[in-house]
Parts: sequence; structure tokens; C-alpha cells
Amino acid sequence: MKLDKKDIQGIILRGYRNLPAAIYVMLEITDDKKVKDWLKKLHPVITTGEHKPLDSATNIAFSYTGMKKLGLNAHSLDSFSKEFIEGMATEHKQLKFGDYGKSDPKNWNWGRRGDERSHILLLMYGENSNSIDHSYKKLKSEYEANGIKEIIKIDTTKETKNKF
Repeated sequence: MKLDKKDIQGIILRGYRNLPAAIYVMLEITDDKKVKDWLKKLHPVITTGEHKPLDSATNIAFSYTGMKKLGLNAHSLDSFSKEFIEGMATEHKQLKFGDYGKSDPKNWNWGRRGDERSHILLLMYGENSNSIDHSYKKLKSEYEANGIKEIIKIDTTKETKNKF
């Protein structure tokens, strides 16, 4: 069976070593109907695994609570692994990975126990901060107008301000 690379996000197949600047944005869905329309418009912007991106790339990920918030049916939700459903902040995983002190899940910016707001992670990559800053500003104005609230933005080239 041959992989259909246009149906797989580029970050999965290729990585982006040639794009050292990155912006990661955790998003909360506040209006699931508007978000669905925005996601349809965003689809062509998502970088697939078909070709290696030369100057920029954009990918997206959804949490279990995000999929639930978007109205994925119960049968599909039940098909996810226990690990995906539980997330990383369970006591078992804290013990297994040694997440104590500064790494304790209660100190995490997102994904901590009881966090029901982390729905979508938007990942943007570029050659430098200027190359992705414009893309970020454009996407931000679009998602804010379509039922999404920014929780935190992590910019690998600038200081990050915690919005949690």
C-alpha cells in the first residue's frame, strides 16, 4: 500500500530542519459552528507531506477535548487510544516520566489536569521570525473572527508571554 502524502501533514513525514523559526499557538474553541467554517478555509494552507517546504509550513493538531468540542461522534471518539483521551497529565504518567518540581503538570501552560480549554494547536514554521510573523498575524485575525480564542503563543524567536 502506497502512502498518500497529500493526506498526511508534512511535520509527520519530513520535519522542518530547514525552517528553524517556529510559532506554536494553543487555541480554545468558543463557537464550534464558526470554527468548522474556518477549518474548511484553513485546509489549503496546511502543509502536506507531498513536497518539502522551502520557506514556510503550517500544521494543525487537535486534542481529544477539541475533537469532542467539534462534535465528533461518540463512535469515533471511542476509537482513540486511552493515552490520547487521558492526555499527559495523569498521575501515572507523572510518575513514569518524573514530572515533578518545575516539570509538574500543575505548572504546565496547557494540558494540565482538568484543562478543558486546550483544543487546537497551530504550528507555523519559517526561515526566520519575519517569514512567519505575517502568516501568524493573518491567521490570528481569521481565527479570532471565527470562534477561537488564543490561550498562549510560543514564539521560538521572541519572548513568550503566558496568557493562561
